Amino acid sequence: MFVSDAYAEDVAEHRIINKKLKGSYGFLAQAYFGVKWDQANNETHSALAMRAGVMKFDGRGGCTIHSMANKAGLAAAVTQDTDQCTYEVYADGTGKLTAFLGGPKENPNSFTFDAFFVLVKEGQEFMFTRLEGTNNPSDTGGATLAFGLAKKQ
Repeated sequence: MFVSDAYAEDVAEHRIINKKLKGSYGFLAQAYFGVKWDQANNETHSALAMRAGVMKFDGRGGCTIHSMANKAGLAAAVTQDTDQCTYEVYADGTGKLTAFLGGPKENPNSFTFDAFFVLVKEGQEFMFTRLEGTNNPSDTGGATLAFGLAKKQ
C-alpha cells in the first residue's frame, strides 16, 4: 500500500503522545464571565475572575485539578476540584483537556469544560484557553478565558 508523504506527515502531526505532559503544574488564569453587549449604550459588560491551582498529569491521558477561583460579585472564593479529567497531547505540542467540575452530573451547577493548550519550554510550561459555563446558571453568557499559564512544579 502506497502512503503519500503529505498523508504520513498529517498522521504523525496528530498522533497522541500524552507522555509529553506528566507531573504537577501550578497555574494562574484570568477570565471574563457573562460577557454581554449593551447595544443601547455601546458598552460591553462582564465580571472578571481569577483562578489559581494545580493540575496533575499522569502521562497516560488522566489528570486531576485543584483550584480556587474568585469572581467579581461573589462573597467568597470558590474551590473547584476534580479527578474527572482527561487530556491529549499531539505531536506538534498542542493538546486538549476535558474536565467535569461541580460534583455529581445530576447537580445543576456542574459542568464540563474543554481547555486547549500548547506546550512551551520543552514541556516545562503550557499556555491555555478555555470556554466554560455553557450549562451553569451562574455563568450566563459563558466565560472566555483570555489567558492561562501553567508551570511545572
